[in-house]
Amino acid sequence: AVQAYQNTLPSSSNNEFNLHFLEVAALIIHALAVNLYIATHPDVDVFTVKRGLPQHPHSTIDLCHGLYAAYMQYPYGLADTVGYWAETQIFGGVVLFEHGNGYCDSVLLDAFIHSPTHLGSSSAFQLSQSQLTFLQPLPFSAAQNTNTSTVHRNDLRARCIFRDDFSRINPVRGPRCVVPLTDELKAGYDWVRRQHEARARGEPYETRYYPPK
Repeated sequence: AVQAYQNTLPSSSNNEFNLHFLEVAALIIHALAVNLYIATHPDVDVFTVKRGLPQHPHSTIDLCHGLYAAYMQYPYGLADTVGYWAETQIFGGVVLFEHGNGYCDSVLLDAFIHSPTHLGSSSAFQLSQSQLTFLQPLPFSAAQNTNTSTVHRNDLRARCIFRDDFSRINPVRGPRCVVPLTDELKAGYDWVRRQHEARARGEPYETRYYPPK
């Protein structure tokens, strides 16, 4: 990213330069947040976080972007989730780029901001030219422009919109299948409810369920 930025000519009208400038800026903000988190949390081994072995109290953290919290796949683990959160505070979301193909070193075509889901959208919006040249105030928002182009999170991967291999968002899986409530399942649920109510009243209750024959 840095080399690509250095290879472009600085100019507000040079879209390639503007894209790589934003890319480097996002990487710097991300790296600063990662290093700060690691320096201030020496008790957390962010490099060897393993599923099923949470490191209390940092197995989950509040400083994160809802869609970029899969710390198991990040090179700096939990610290990278803080990095994505820091991008959101500065730029309005995680900074992504539409690439010419699926490779990280391919040509950058456009820049996108993937806002947190708590803002009411799971889509990334494309930055306008005025935003890309920082004529609009930070943090960026889709409301700053008219006719803002957006891409739903399920389409990001197909459109080659990402920043690196770790920021690729996979489409959401379909809804879970619906299991019909059979008589056997209903009997089991009723048994659980009765035992729970009996325990709440201080009455004797069963701890083992025997399905009806």
